[in-house]
Amino acid sequence: MNMDHSVHLIYLSSAKGDHFCHGTDFRTMMHYKAENQNEKLAHYLGDIFNLQATIAKINKPIMMVAPGNSYNSGAGLLSSAGFPAICDNSYLAFNECTFGFVPHAGSTYYASRLPGDIGTFLVLTGYPIKGKDAIDLKIADA
Repeated sequence: MNMDHSVHLIYLSSAKGDHFCHGTDFRTMMHYKAENQNEKLAHYLGDIFNLQATIAKINKPIMMVAPGNSYNSGAGLLSSAGFPAICDNSYLAFNECTFGFVPHAGSTYYASRLPGDIGTFLVLTGYPIKGKDAIDLKIADA
């Protein structure tokens, strides 16, 4: 898509329209760790970071529409879009901290640019915000 000149806009959303992304699969990560499958764990985390880096480097406009929940790395991906859109009934949260992890996939970068200390509050507490609040905070455009 990035190299195809006939593509003018990249549109990403959920397949069924239920939820955009619940983010990183911490259950899988803990399974890999418990089974001492460190290479699989490293590959999984590498895929997440490579996806974020790839999206950040794409030279075309990206529109993401996020119905339902956008949690963890899904919230980071939404934040990186050129045209992020969220629904009124949606929730967005950088809630990795509730699992003992540091927010990743660009979450701390985008949260640090929110007004006042709201970004710090969101990444330290994992508190979910509604779609309208995400729009008011300029995390989503519409």
